[in-house]
This record gives sequence, structure tokens and C-alpha cells, in this order.
Amino acid sequence: MAKWFIARNFLAGLILLVAVSLSVYVADQLLMAPVEQMVDLIRPEADLAMQTIHYTETRDGERIWSLQADSAAHDLETGRARVENIRMTVFDSRNGDIGITARTGHLDLQQRQVQLTGNVEVKTTLGQILKAEDLLFVDAERTVRTEGLVAVVAPDYQVSGVGLIYQIDTRRMQLLKQVDAKFFGRIAVP
Repeated sequence: MAKWFIARNFLAGLILLVAVSLSVYVADQLLMAPVEQMVDLIRPEADLAMQTIHYTETRDGERIWSLQADSAAHDLETGRARVENIRMTVFDSRNGDIGITARTGHLDLQQRQVQLTGNVEVKTTLGQILKAEDLLFVDAERTVRTEGLVAVVAPDYQVSGVGLIYQIDTRRMQLLKQVDAKFFGRIAVP
């Protein structure tokens, strides 16, 4: 009976040792996961990396545009920051603000430009939604532009084409080539 008791205690101790070892291993892996994710965000060419950013351009105390992103890696040499999961607002007190979203982009504060890439959407207060794969916001001109494919959907029309220049202040939109348009409802044609 003593041998059976010793074997039983040995087996219980072995199970306890395996359980503790497994718990330590799992805990170590869980603690290491955020570090691995953080290393992925910090790019070797970046001089500064940030988890969440919010930048607002102002002139004479008025907000001109703002950018929010989930992460940014800034290169001091080029003055550009690579940003991820972008949400922008271009402020316009006369015609209503414009919202812009994109998957990634580059923020250039010296040139006051934002190059947006991946599922870019521009939404106006008039119900217009502009979709493109890439878009350039140029603050000095107050324009968004692209040379790629673009589609605009509004309550009373749909337009698509290649290349676009959109004047933010006047809401003037110019599609550059291969334009296809569909209008809904009654339209007066001169």
C-alpha cells in the first residue's frame, strides 16, 4: 500500500508541475504579445513613433483641417509621417465640413499635404460620397485630387471616371477623363 501511495503522490506532483509550467508559459506568451505588436508599429526608418495622433491645422485661431490616426511613424529627415487608419475633417463654415477616411497615408506638414491610400472616402454634408483608392489633399489649394479611378455617389446622381480635382471651398468637381454619369429624377437641360 505504501508503494501505491507514493506513486499516487508522485503522479499528483507531476500533474501539478506540468500545470504550473504550462501556466507560466501561457502567461509569458500573453505578456510578450503587446511587445511584438508594438515592434511591428515601430518601423526601423522612423525617428518617432506614436500610437494615437490628433493634428489640427489652424490659421488666425480658426481650425482649417484636422487629422486623427491610430498610429504614426515620423521620419525627421523627410519631414513626413506614415499614418494608419486616418480620419480627417476639412472645416468649411459656409458649405459644411467634409469628412475623409482612409486606411493609410503620409502626412507632410512642411508641404501641408496628406497623401491618402486605401479605401479613401470623402463625405460632404450634401450627401455626396466620393470613393477612390488614393487621393491627395493639398491644403494650400484647398483641393483633393487623384489621377486614379474615382466614383461619386449623391442622392440625385452617380459619376465615375479617371482623375479628379475637387475644390473644397467652391464644391467644384472636375473629372478628367473617361467620365460616366447617371442622373436620377427630373433634370432641366438647357
